[in-house]
Amino acid sequence: MCPLVPTAAPRDVAVEVMNTTVLRVSWTPVPPATLRGHLKGYHVHWLRKRSFLNPDKILDERHTLSFPGKRTHAIVPNLDAFSEYTLTVNVFNKKGNGPSSDPVTFNTPEGVPEQVPILTTSNAQKESIRLVWAPPLVANGILTGYLLQYHLINETTKEARDSWEMNITGPDTTHWQLEGLEEGSLYLFHLSACTRAGCGPPLAQESSTATPARDGNWRISKAVNASQSFHVIDGLNPGTVYTVRLMAKSLLDNASIFEDVIQTQVTGAAGQPRSISTKGWFIGTMCAVALLTLIVLTVCFMRRNQGGKYAGTPPPGRQDVVAMDKVKEKEDLHPDEESQAMNDDTFCEYSDSDEKPLRGSSCSLNGDDAVGDGVSRDSLVDYADGGGEFSEDGSFIGEYSGHKRGGSVTEPNGFGPVSA
Repeated sequence: MCPLVPTAAPRDVAVEVMNTTVLRVSWTPVPPATLRGHLKGYHVHWLRKRSFLNPDKILDERHTLSFPGKRTHAIVPNLDAFSEYTLTVNVFNKKGNGPSSDPVTFNTPEGVPEQVPILTTSNAQKESIRLVWAPPLVANGILTGYLLQYHLINETTKEARDSWEMNITGPDTTHWQLEGLEEGSLYLFHLSACTRAGCGPPLAQESSTATPARDGNWRISKAVNASQSFHVIDGLNPGTVYTVRLMAKSLLDNASIFEDVIQTQVTGAAGQPRSISTKGWFIGTMCAVALLTLIVLTVCFMRRNQGGKYAGTPPPGRQDVVAMDKVKEKEDLHPDEESQAMNDDTFCEYSDSDEKPLRGSSCSLNGDDAVGDGVSRDSLVDYADGGGEFSEDGSFIGEYSGHKRGGSVTEPNGFGPVSA
């Protein structure tokens, strides 16, 4: 048993193209007896067969929209400009679709192009700038040329001072040398692609004309591989303004053609790193360290001189007293417990058993003055009477060099007299 779907198709289908992408379609409703159920609505089907920009290419782009309820017209959006279409309409109920109407063929008109994908400036001279661009990806018609609008900009207020407009004819034109500009001025450029239907949205780009300060000798680097995304430029001078131009190279009839496509400015030596010793903070730090070191050395030198003057050399008239004090200090370093009971005239004491001097005695067995650990009494007397000698810094020379006695010299190591 077949489902009860509508048996009739809408009649008098008509299409009204409203613009390049929208149309209005109308029809006469089917008789109610042919619905065979509850009316759910209408389907509109359209097929894009080809584009007039490439008429030899057959397309098969199908689309459908549903419009519920009882109606006699609909709006169809999102069409492509400058193309050929066919359209049909059918009614449907909850069981399914009825037969389609006879196809209606229609064409969408040309539209304005889409925005150009790229616009650059290059080869900036004193009174001219070169503009380079690419054609729009979707032309929506046959390109007739481009519309260029440019404005002289006040660099302080960023407002346009003067404006100009010119048509660039030729669909294949992708560059233009703009002449008659002001030297060293900022310009704002707007470029739009155009068809017979009009011009599309513009793409903006700013650039300045050259000044005399930018003139100089151009240097050309070695060829850069097309797969590279960057190139290092070295040998630049710090603090200098450079103009960098990227040129695309192509081969045509065995000839090389160079075309400027990018221009920018680089301030300073981007490719030549500065030595750390030339930076201000480094120089300042080194100066501070040197000054601090000089101050420390000066303070140490002054303290050393003061110590030698007052600690090592006694003041005039005090050399003898200092010498006696030193001898006294040496005697006090090794005191003997029994010698404390001796009177001032006693210097030696012997035991009854072995006639050896008691421990700590300051005299030798033969009565000679010992000079090993202590200082002899005769030496003390000699120096006390002023017979001693002092070095230049006031030290006690006899304490180390020995003294003459009876034609011989007693060595300070206590090994006995040595004949003169």
